[in-house]
Amino acid sequence: MANPGIIPYNGETHYDLSIGTIERRLPVIRLNPVTWIASFVMLGDVALIEHCAELLCRKVSPDYDVIAVPEAKAIPLAHSMARLCGRADYCVMRKSVKSYMSGELSVPVDSITTGRRQRLYLDGADAERIKGRRVLLVDDVISTGGTLAACAGLIEAAGGRLHQAASALMEGEAWAGAVGSYGTRPAVHLAAIPVFVTPDGAA
Repeated sequence: MANPGIIPYNGETHYDLSIGTIERRLPVIRLNPVTWIASFVMLGDVALIEHCAELLCRKVSPDYDVIAVPEAKAIPLAHSMARLCGRADYCVMRKSVKSYMSGELSVPVDSITTGRRQRLYLDGADAERIKGRRVLLVDDVISTGGTLAACAGLIEAAGGRLHQAASALMEGEAWAGAVGSYGTRPAVHLAAIPVFVTPDGAA
C-alpha cells in the first residue's frame, strides 16, 4: 500500500494547510536532492500558536503533571498549553549546553530538518522536576519520530514517565502511522502534511 504521507513532487511552490478555523499557506522548500517539505514555522504567529494550544488542550489526556518540549520552534506552543491547560510547569530540552546548566542529561537525536545527528540536553534542575512525574511531550511537528524518541530517552533518564505526545502536525511517515504511540496514551495531532519526493533526484 502506498504511503499517504509521501507524495510525488510536481513543482509545487506551496501547500495550503487548515488547522481548526485557521488557514496558512506554507512554502514548499527543498530539503535534499530528492525531498521537499511544506515549511511549518509557528514562531511569531501568535494567533496560530494560541489556536493550536487551545485545540491540543482539548485532545490530550489531562492526567499529566508536567510538559516537556524540545528546542526551539515548539516552545511557544508548550508555553501556551501550560497556561491554557492549567499546568504551570514545562521543561525545555536544549540543543546545546548553556553556562547556567549543571548536572545535565544528554541523548543523541536525528531530525529530518537538520539532516545530521545532534544532541538534546536536559538541565539537572529540570530533570529533578520531571523525576517521578507523568510527562506530556509537546512538539510542533512529528515526522520520522527521531526527536520524540530522543525526548522519550531523556524523560526516562530523568526518572519521569512519558504519558503522551502531542503535536500540531504529523508529517510524512508519521502521517502513515509509522510513529505509533508514545507513552501510555496514543500520540495526538491536529492536522497532517505530506513530504514530497522527486524521482531519481530530479529537480
